[in-house]
Parts: sequence; C-alpha cells; structure tokens
Amino acid sequence: ATRVGPVFATADDALPRAGSPTAPLQAMVTGVANFGFSIGNSNLSRYVPGLALTPPLVRLDAVTPVPSGLTGCAPGADGQLSYVTASGYLHTTAATDAVAPTTVDACAVARTTPVSLFRTAFAPLGVIRVQLTRASARCRIQGSAHAAIASYDYQAVVEYWNGTAYVQAATVVPGATTDPLDAVLPTTPVGGGHVLGDYVASWSSLIVGQVTSKQVTGIAEVVLPGIVTIATQPVRVDTVDPLLADPTSGVSLTIGALNCSAEDAR
Repeated sequence: ATRVGPVFATADDALPRAGSPTAPLQAMVTGVANFGFSIGNSNLSRYVPGLALTPPLVRLDAVTPVPSGLTGCAPGADGQLSYVTASGYLHTTAATDAVAPTTVDACAVARTTPVSLFRTAFAPLGVIRVQLTRASARCRIQGSAHAAIASYDYQAVVEYWNGTAYVQAATVVPGATTDPLDAVLPTTPVGGGHVLGDYVASWSSLIVGQVTSKQVTGIAEVVLPGIVTIATQPVRVDTVDPLLADPTSGVSLTIGALNCSAEDAR
C-alpha cells in the first residue's frame, strides 16, 4: 500500500514553490502487505541451497509504522503513519516578505522502519536489518547578500543476527572519518553455521569525504550518495553448472540517497 501526499506547485510572481514545511510533497509505503516492498531475483528453487534463503531477499518488517510529518526540515512526530517516507519542499519568498525576505529554501527528508535482508529459517527477520531513523538535506539562500547555507543530518542503524540475537554493527551519523562497518569482519558468525561473508560481498556507510556540500554566494548544494550501501554475494544457482552460483545474481541496495540545491540570481 502506498500513498502520495498533497501535491501542488506554483510560480507566483516568478517565485517557484512546491509543497511546504507543513504540507510537504510526499511518497510513502503505508502497509506491509506483500512485505511492503520487496526485491527478489528468482524463485525459491533457484536460490543457492546452502544459504537457506526464504524469498524475498529484501523486505520491510511488520513493525509499528512511524509518523511521516516534518518539523522544519527533519522528521516530525505528526502526519500519516508509514513504513518508508520521502518528503520535501521548495519555498521562495520576495524581498517584500516581512517574515523571510529574499529566501530560497529546498528540503529533502527520508526515513524508514527496519529493512530486512536475507530472511532465513535461522534468522526469520533477516540476517541483516537496516533502519534509516532520519535523513535530511537542506539548501537555503537568504537575504539580499544571498548567503548560502547547506546542511544535512542522518542516522542509520545497521544490525546483524549472531545466531541468538541482533547485534548492532554500526550507528551511522555525520562526522565519521572512518567507516564503522569496516570493523565487522566477513568471518563474523550470523547463525546457521554461516558467516557474514556468505551473504555480503561488501557494505559501507557514509563518511565525511563522500558528502558533497557547496556553499557559495547565491548557490547551496548537498548530495548524500547513500547512507548505507550493501552489495550481496551471488544468490542464484548458475543455469549451466548447478554446482556454481550465477555471478550476475547479486543484489545492490542503497538506503538514504538524498540531495538538494538552491540558487538565487535575483
């Protein structure tokens, strides 16, 4: 089940506006029928038997949904309940606006409930779970001097199953200069006689040098290319040699890719 929030765009006196902080443009996953959203690249009979996979490979967990509203340019405590939400707005004002004269404000926000990867008999909620608690990118140009402000924030929690419970691999927040996921070795046990490297080919989280942030007079930009990125091992049996895995059958998953830009040339 999905929902698109109120959609409106205007250009009054050549000032573009789309959504607002109190009524943002939104796209949401509001139910978990059929796993909310799912990624699967084969039927059960073709998955590598030793991995004990139960399709789909990627899905949403049936947990309590969270509000989709905004507080400023950040997830808020109101709005439609959802499992995945993308929100945003663009707002511009004229020099005669008494509250915020000569402003361009662009905002993008996202959040999810836990996303489950590799559901198996020994890890029924997934070998890995990722929750994007919050993510935002905001670009503002304000005042007659066209001062630029580019800001962002995010938090993602990555967990893995250790055979008896979920263990936190990383809490991903801004400012990290090294990737906390590097500390979790491929040989880490995940239950069922398996190790993390049986399922994950690579994973990474966003660090300082990968964020694009531009602030020059009249122009503000932010690009978050992906807060958590995971590439899986091949999961399908090869059609020619059933003793091998099909090397093209891995899955790539990126959670939390946001960007914004604002420019004022008045």
